[in-house]
Amino acid sequence: MCQEDIESTGFLRTIKTYSPSDTDQKVTLETNSTSKGANYGSSSPKVQFDTYSETIHWRNKLSLLHEVEWTQFNRSYAMTRLAIEHPQLGLSSSGQINITLLFGFSPRLPFPTTYDEFKKVVNAAKRLEYDVNGKELKRQISITVGAAVMPNQASENFTELDIGSFRGEKMCALRRLAAYAAQPDSNVDVLRTGMEDTPYEVTADGCIVRTNNVRLVQIVSSELKRHGVEIETDLGGVRDRLGLTIVNEAYLELLKSRFGVA
Repeated sequence: MCQEDIESTGFLRTIKTYSPSDTDQKVTLETNSTSKGANYGSSSPKVQFDTYSETIHWRNKLSLLHEVEWTQFNRSYAMTRLAIEHPQLGLSSSGQINITLLFGFSPRLPFPTTYDEFKKVVNAAKRLEYDVNGKELKRQISITVGAAVMPNQASENFTELDIGSFRGEKMCALRRLAAYAAQPDSNVDVLRTGMEDTPYEVTADGCIVRTNNVRLVQIVSSELKRHGVEIETDLGGVRDRLGLTIVNEAYLELLKSRFGVA
């Protein structure tokens, strides 16, 4: 399934009538992994569907954010659209979704070599704010980006930046991700970093060295500032940007209805 199919009204009609099978099958996901990272055992589509539905139900009941991670482009895009539009799921019924894009996690969501490649994925996620026709604003989408690049792929991702004031400078995946996120039209709200994604550091001359979470945060913070971006620290600003204001208001309404809180 291609991006155009996912954004079509025909796909929307298919979603509305979709009924998951109860036949067990192996659950696999093509990933960049050193050992068994693609093996998720066996399950039926119905079990997965029902589990997803129950998860969304409880997130609503507890007034929690709606969040998804994209680890493959078209597959994750299609699944998010299905979860939004299917009447038994209702992803984004809270009024918001945070979508985390894990570039490099799998061959189907590789780390981008250009800013245009990066923007293609971000823009697709951001389009989910609207209905399939792209006309009516339906929900708030915040975008988180991460560089899930394995150490054995670090060298091939140490390339020249293709945009901005530092165009032509060779950078590792994490620094390039920060540079991309810092662009005025990036549509990125959160830049994710940590040992879970990149358990190493790449020096200015391309050498891979040991690191820690504190150092990774310093690298990202420095790169953002170098591109003229200040990290948001105002609590109100963070709430508005991530849709937390919407969730908090829903929670207050819940308290009022349950306990008569004024």
